[in-house]
Amino acid sequence: MAKGMSIELTITGLCVLVFKSKQDRPTQPDAVEVLCVDAAHHRPRLSYLPDLALTDFRGTEQQVGSLLPDLVVDHQGQKLAELDLRGKVVTLELGSPPAKFSMTWGPEKQFPPSTGDEAWMNWVPSVQELGIQGIRLGKAGALPRRGASARLLLPPGDLKARKVIKDPDKKNYLLWKFPATEDKKSKTPALLRAVANEVVYSAYDIKTATFSWDNQAISFDHKGTLQVALSIDMDKVPEDYNIGITELSHLTSLANLANPPAQVKVPVLQGSGRTGHPICNHVHFVDKS
Repeated sequence: MAKGMSIELTITGLCVLVFKSKQDRPTQPDAVEVLCVDAAHHRPRLSYLPDLALTDFRGTEQQVGSLLPDLVVDHQGQKLAELDLRGKVVTLELGSPPAKFSMTWGPEKQFPPSTGDEAWMNWVPSVQELGIQGIRLGKAGALPRRGASARLLLPPGDLKARKVIKDPDKKNYLLWKFPATEDKKSKTPALLRAVANEVVYSAYDIKTATFSWDNQAISFDHKGTLQVALSIDMDKVPEDYNIGITELSHLTSLANLANPPAQVKVPVLQGSGRTGHPICNHVHFVDKS
């Protein structure tokens, strides 16, 4: 395996980033995982360059089964492997990982970020801002009884928000209104905030990177920055793909994980603008238990 490699895991789509911490805005959480939301017409996928991957089957011959990711070709002819993660609990293991997690938060503000603070986790909504008190996590290292399609356990590393959503011309940040935060009795207006479309997990100067589940594993040997993606997105391109949206309606599926049960109040765009295409977005939940 190569020494001194780095990993950049891009996380997109319908999921909950779970931070284990006693703090509301942890900068060094004790643990981090990604809980993929089980939703109709969505599926969790791990994408990577197949020529960098080494497949490892663990256990007996009867236990191992098969590992056949889809082969996807992008618009430039690049061949990608796409592994369906439905029903899997995946652990990312790094050789010589960082000692702790790291993420940053800025002062609370109700206007778009500047170029310098797009990485703040402020731009990833909390479940509470959608009207949900908590998330059903189930047993550690297993899928909850219902509501989740996959689970990814991360080792220590850095997390940053990325690609805060802009208008179709990519000029201005779009502002989203959060109806669940409005309190008419106290005359508290609804939160108005920009929203990030990606979260990036990264670790540097590592020796190995291995995704493992059940009796299978995928390891990577790369001398530079290994780029991998976890997406929980639509499994088909919809007919209205180019029309865009005015609300993050796919987040209603979070109700399947709400604990206690609650109705999800999704963010809606302020004004008359639209996004350039449909968006599946993520939220975060701080587990203080």
